[in-house]
Amino acid sequence: MFVHIKEACAFLEGRRHKTTLARFKEILDEIGLPYQRLKMIHVAGTNGKGSTVNDLACILMAAGYHVGTFTSPYILSHNDRICIDRQPIADDVFLDLINTWQPTIEKYGLSMFESDILLMFAYFLSQPLDYVIIEAGIGGLNDKTNLITPIASVITNIGHDHLASLGPTLEDVARQKGGIIKEGVPVFCGRMPEALMAVLDEMAHQKKTVVHYSDPPEVTQYPIDFHYRGLDIRLGDVGMYQVANASLAIDVVLGLWSHALDAAIISGLRMAHWPGRFEHFTYQGQDLFLDGAHNREAMTALIQTVKQRVGEHPVEVIYAALRDKDYVRMAKMLQEAGFTVRVCHFDDERALRATDLSRLSGVAYLDRVETGLKQWKQDPKTVLLVTGSLHFISYVRHLFDKDTQIKVSS
Repeated sequence: MFVHIKEACAFLEGRRHKTTLARFKEILDEIGLPYQRLKMIHVAGTNGKGSTVNDLACILMAAGYHVGTFTSPYILSHNDRICIDRQPIADDVFLDLINTWQPTIEKYGLSMFESDILLMFAYFLSQPLDYVIIEAGIGGLNDKTNLITPIASVITNIGHDHLASLGPTLEDVARQKGGIIKEGVPVFCGRMPEALMAVLDEMAHQKKTVVHYSDPPEVTQYPIDFHYRGLDIRLGDVGMYQVANASLAIDVVLGLWSHALDAAIISGLRMAHWPGRFEHFTYQGQDLFLDGAHNREAMTALIQTVKQRVGEHPVEVIYAALRDKDYVRMAKMLQEAGFTVRVCHFDDERALRATDLSRLSGVAYLDRVETGLKQWKQDPKTVLLVTGSLHFISYVRHLFDKDTQIKVSS
């Protein structure tokens, strides 16, 4: 029995053993958890999963629905993974939930991710929800979320992240992501190369369904206004790459509800802010941005967004990465964009040591994030970008919370 939420979350985060998807489904069946009662939308893809989940939730909330969401990783606290109407599960509720299910988690040897899924289902089944939107972890076919039968399957894009485990080719990655396609369930995907669409189309055909692909939206100005499917949408001060995620969310809503929710699409997307994704802060008039870009496709989109957003202002980057990422290439991409880059270590067992990253990439070494922040504050003309990993962004976000002069830009 845990007394404090921190020790309860530490219990979850310390769990490493994994079962197979088939065994995990057997376990949930043995427990008797009727998770299929929930009306669910399943979201997979390389980048933009969390943002697309958030966009969908905002639209459905604007339409008056109560919406549960399951996403990962978290930015501020473990509770962030399980939300209702964009509000994380409360500490006391989460603590009671973990204590209730701790014996089951230990009995079956569930991993952290499996435990989170179990807790999510248990919590959502106890609440009066209209819809639940679930983000897949890695891949799709063998992901532990892939035991559901949703009302829609969504694939944001196919990229090079996790190529070692899902590849070796992008077509192989597409087959893994396409593993969430279910019999007769409509599929919505972002636009991607023809070869990858062919893979998904064939998988959908075998499941007696079709894939609906997004079209390029018409962007009119920044902060972002764009025209899509006959709707004029304003996103506000977010990354340009969010247009693709919002367009996909629009396609899902139109596919399921036709134009009945048009007003909700417009108002919902206006409030669709997602932490750690080109998140804007200010310090005495200076701009700083946090973004969890952690693969080459996301980094390309981020660099484009930064250049569009800051114009001719010089950009300093504090960069850190996990060991299993293409960290040298991404550091080089930031340098080639004309940014001043310094690498930094952060407290995560999967993080690459900054000294190793500096040696391998030829990028200057920074001993601590706080040092970089202090140096940046001395140059009022320079924009700061912190990027490389959502785990790193989570670490930095907590530092910002302790600095009362750094504020989220409204």
